[in-house]
Amino acid sequence: PAPSYPLLNKEGSGGGLSRLSTTVGNWDGPDPQPKDWQGLVFNQGSVGELTHAVIKYAGHLFYPDAYIYTPPVSEAIRAVGANLLIDHCVFEADGDVAVSIKNSTTTVQNTDFAVGGRAIEARDTYLVAEKVRFDRFTSPEGPL
Repeated sequence: PAPSYPLLNKEGSGGGLSRLSTTVGNWDGPDPQPKDWQGLVFNQGSVGELTHAVIKYAGHLFYPDAYIYTPPVSEAIRAVGANLLIDHCVFEADGDVAVSIKNSTTTVQNTDFAVGGRAIEARDTYLVAEKVRFDRFTSPEGPL
């Protein structure tokens, strides 16, 4: 199996990094909050596999085109033109969108999404979602 790299987080668990940059989110705040850190990006041609991962408090606003005149987005996972597998994961209290996929092939299975704006936003994408659970999402478009 691939090695795992735990990170220290505001809840006090983990052990890799002592702290994240204070310029991202509200790291020095008293409690973890959605959008405390940016999240993960899978760019064109990349292949990613997230298994048994817990993704919390991600989705710090950023400009996807690195151009300040486009609207910023808040996404815990962003995949554009990628091949992505998400299996046995938990997404909780992330920003506006937990998983954003565009022009990608993505499988999400055995995964729980809780608390946020939207769980999965898919555009021009081949998406397979099996045994996925959604809880407490606020988007009028629904969690998916």
